[in-house]
Amino acid sequence: MVLDEAIDSIRSAAQRHAVPRGKGRKRNLWDTVLAQIAERDSFEGEFADTFLELIREFLAGLSDEAVIDLWCQTETGMGDDPEEQIAEAVRIDLEEELLHEVTKTAWDEAR
Repeated sequence: MVLDEAIDSIRSAAQRHAVPRGKGRKRNLWDTVLAQIAERDSFEGEFADTFLELIREFLAGLSDEAVIDLWCQTETGMGDDPEEQIAEAVRIDLEEELLHEVTKTAWDEAR
């Protein structure tokens, strides 16, 4: 799996994830974050936590080899030798890297 596919999978999960919008209405997480970024150049911090939950769910479905492969595609992991990596050791760092990539994608799309 390539990093772009991972970001697309997480974005799709965010598009399926409903968040309260007020007066009993709901909107999907992705559209909510895009609207907030476009309106105020930021989004509510609780949504970053929700993104992390979606990222953890996504990573839980991947093999150790896929986790290491994704890690080595990130800016931080690019210089690492895949043969020397342990999936559990990079998983938390990969969560943060994916959060960075997902929010960067949201900012790019909102503008």
